[in-house]
Amino acid sequence: FGICLYDKTPELENDRSKEINEWLAMNRDVNAFVVIDDIKFGWYELAPFVVNTDYRIGRGLEKRHIEKAIKILLKAE
Repeated sequence: FGICLYDKTPELENDRSKEINEWLAMNRDVNAFVVIDDIKFGWYELAPFVVNTDYRIGRGLEKRHIEKAIKILLKAE
């Protein structure tokens, strides 16, 4: 799909929301981001930036998820 890994979050007590917030604090030049994850849990203030995919085999990242991720990124412009 032409996607490359830019960076990764630090591992902090298995708390994804905290890990992403820490990464954002270390990368203040980021003006748009989206969180793509197959686990639905308390995203707190990150909720507007989250796209929840389906963890079931054969589902994963679907066209509707990509469309939602693009909308989130375009709102930040």
